[in-house]
Amino acid sequence: VLVGIITEQQAFAGFSSPGVVAYAALFALSEAFVEVKVLDSLLARLLGSPKRLVVAQLRVCLPVAILSAFFNNGPLVAMIVPVVQAWAQRNGHSPAQLLMPVAFASTLGGTITIIGSAANLIA
Repeated sequence: VLVGIITEQQAFAGFSSPGVVAYAALFALSEAFVEVKVLDSLLARLLGSPKRLVVAQLRVCLPVAILSAFFNNGPLVAMIVPVVQAWAQRNGHSPAQLLMPVAFASTLGGTITIIGSAANLIA
């Protein structure tokens, strides 16, 4: 658009796709879950309070991998990140040591089914 290669209409044509709108809506929904803190108490009970890092990583990654098989990875991770950060700090773990495994678990879980990953949806 800036250098005249494509028109403005061509540049923004992808935003009219129902898939893009649905994906954006999932992010809005995930932010609503974060604001209302729907997942905080549920995940705190589900994940417990492990003292060892490896146990904490497994307790976080297994549910994320399973959920990402059926939900889109991006919005799922967007919902989980604030919860994992708070949970890690409450249990004396570094959030960074849990968030990277969460990203990998989400990607791995998304490849299990056709609906879990945006790349699978497009293909």
